[in-house]
Amino acid sequence: MVVCARVRVYVCVYMRVCVYAAWQVKALFRRAQAQGDDNLKLRDLSDAIAMDPDNKAVAAEMKRIKEKDAKQLAAEKRAYAKMFA
Repeated sequence: MVVCARVRVYVCVYMRVCVYAAWQVKALFRRAQAQGDDNLKLRDLSDAIAMDPDNKAVAAEMKRIKEKDAKQLAAEKRAYAKMFA
């Protein structure tokens, strides 16, 4: 319960920071790390990449999330293939 409350506080703080200083790549990167949903993470990371295309940390995080999504999609395809085969 305490961890969940802390995560909510961190997400709220980073959202406020990004609203007031959306040009900061680091704030967007940190907000992406605090998000629970991968789609929201990718949105923040793509905004950060648009501002700073040479940022290796943002690119690496984006790649990691896309690979995780691809693995999850492949696992779902295998599971559904077994169901309907």
